[in-house]
Amino acid sequence: GRLYDAAGSPRPGVAAFSAVSHLRREGGRSGEVRAFFPVLLGLAAIQLNLMIDQILVRELVSEQANSYTYAANRLLQLPMALVGISAATGAMPLFAKLAAEGRREELAGHLRTGVELTLLLMIAAGGGLFVLAAPVITVLFEHGRFTAADTAALTPVLQAYLWSLPASALIGLAARACQASGNLRGPAQAAVAAIPINLGLDLLLLPRMGVAGAGYATAVALSFQFLLLTR
Repeated sequence: GRLYDAAGSPRPGVAAFSAVSHLRREGGRSGEVRAFFPVLLGLAAIQLNLMIDQILVRELVSEQANSYTYAANRLLQLPMALVGISAATGAMPLFAKLAAEGRREELAGHLRTGVELTLLLMIAAGGGLFVLAAPVITVLFEHGRFTAADTAALTPVLQAYLWSLPASALIGLAARACQASGNLRGPAQAAVAAIPINLGLDLLLLPRMGVAGAGYATAVALSFQFLLLTR
């Protein structure tokens, strides 16, 4: 697995450091260990889902098709870095301050505002890349051994994965709010619950839809994960 810090996962280090610092004050080194693993798992779900995609694409489609999964996820990194990761990282200090002061209603209000704005921006960014998928792929990749046929094959794969962009970004915000409130297990539980959904949909869709099926499976699994975080 070579990819995936930006297919949407917010960077684990920032949230993990915040949560661990909080428990360091309260529980010492044993608290640090308890905090680290659920935070890391909660923020690693996107990478785990994409790793599953790559393994199953290689096994159920072909080795060459696996390169399309990799390339599509590379292209997701720009909107995720500019919008998703930036929003989640920028919101964490405010969430932590409000939670520490016991202002939970204000925290919920800021989370709703962040979700609305992030969703709007991600839909705009994802929609633009969806429409311009073929020209973007042509400019960035179509040279050497990468031909026009590869562009035609990669375009629907990228378009399928773009459906996962909103959920990828919103998971980062929701996970930050949970962690700021001291709920370290919630993001991990949601992440674990989403993995078998992605696995099952991969097994169902890949033989029928080809590589694009992995993108749709990931989008559904991440949407489910976000809903669990916000229930």
